[in-house]
Amino acid sequence: MAEKDYLAMWFNVRRKYGIQDTIYWGWYDPKAQEIDWKTWRHADADGMAGFANILRKDGFPCDPLPVCNETSVPGWREINKAQRETQLKNQQRLSTGVKPTLTIANSCLRLR
Repeated sequence: MAEKDYLAMWFNVRRKYGIQDTIYWGWYDPKAQEIDWKTWRHADADGMAGFANILRKDGFPCDPLPVCNETSVPGWREINKAQRETQLKNQQRLSTGVKPTLTIANSCLRLR
């Protein structure tokens, strides 16, 4: 793991300027048809890590999550390269005509 969490540092600086990094999520109770809303700061965990932490506490096995291997702030060349690669992947994904769908079944959220 990197010595410094550069993304967390970025979120912390943004918070000083009034830009919040709050992630909102909730447990859905299908019987009551209500959501018990919860929050955490994005600087503390991204969505995947946050949910893995919550699920582990409730006894769900979560495979080891990907580890950030960034050891320094990326240079502009790396940023530009990553941007070009991401745009290419998005264009390829759009050209297949496959769109992600979201379903809710048995109080479980699934992204396909």
